[in-house]
Amino acid sequence: MTTMAPSRTSAAPDIPIDDTYTLAELIEPVVALMRRGKSVMLWGHPGVGKTDWANQLAYDILHWDLYGTRAALEEPSELKFHMVPTGTALEFHPPHITTVTKPTIWLLDELNRGTEMVLNALLQPALDHMLGELVVPACVSILACCNYKGQGVRQLDPAMLSRFVHFDVRVDLDAWCIWAYAHGIDPLLVAFHRFRRDMLHRYDPDDRRARSFPCPRTWEGVDGVIKDQLSPAAEFAAMVGYVGHGAAIECSAFLSMYRGLPSIDGIMLDPDGYDIPLDPQVQWATAAALAQAITPQNFRRVVRYLERLPEEYNYFAVTAARSRDASIEQEPEFTQWFMAHGQ
Repeated sequence: MTTMAPSRTSAAPDIPIDDTYTLAELIEPVVALMRRGKSVMLWGHPGVGKTDWANQLAYDILHWDLYGTRAALEEPSELKFHMVPTGTALEFHPPHITTVTKPTIWLLDELNRGTEMVLNALLQPALDHMLGELVVPACVSILACCNYKGQGVRQLDPAMLSRFVHFDVRVDLDAWCIWAYAHGIDPLLVAFHRFRRDMLHRYDPDDRRARSFPCPRTWEGVDGVIKDQLSPAAEFAAMVGYVGHGAAIECSAFLSMYRGLPSIDGIMLDPDGYDIPLDPQVQWATAAALAQAITPQNFRRVVRYLERLPEEYNYFAVTAARSRDASIEQEPEFTQWFMAHGQ
């Protein structure tokens, strides 16, 4: 049998294997496999965005339905039937996945955190597209998400593993920034990660003391904290709760430095003469501030200042502003900027 990824043992690996892919890189092969009804299994550390990507794949890329089963919360009986109250009685209905008529991704989320009985029940649809005596329609493609080594992770049966095409997922900062622009993440938080590229994902499965750790999922929570405009002490406490002490210190220091910057109005008034900061951290913060301040009306003046900064800061600020306000693209100066800097 031909597969598209290296073989693995039935145990969850301690560390990712060498052949890893960003979620953006997986769109083309996984779409092709889904269209042919093949089952796919994604492996990665917690919080890298596997579940969100599955939803994007179904709704935005394939334009299919999605039916989710979270293995860790499932009962074996729920995979055979579900009860619907009707007045004073209960009616037994077949699982929804056996009744679908449109192309559908069946997401088996956190598959290797399910109980042994749940895994046994899910082995059958993976083997022959059956649930008990019920047929899982041919329009259903199975996508499973599994975590690497960690508390509560179980081994998967080789009979199940051999029915899937396996891909190992890695976090990619550039792909995350594109996602962040599209989903309204604060440009200041994106600038922090551009400056501290190693902070997007840090996870040690053997550190039992670490209840919070930095990953794309928890940084999205930090974005909400920043937007809540809390007091410095409350903001820091909430950050620690999301990403842990070390990452919170780094991010908080970046935010404090940003909030101490001179008024952006000074840059607007004198874009050709205003001082350019020499510290890269301050340059990132300045670019983030300008990204939030750019409007169609002031675009020309802001770009005059940005042209004096190194290219990466210039590109970051305009790209973030463009994601926030697409009307910037209508300005003649944007066309000139894009011809010079568009990637």
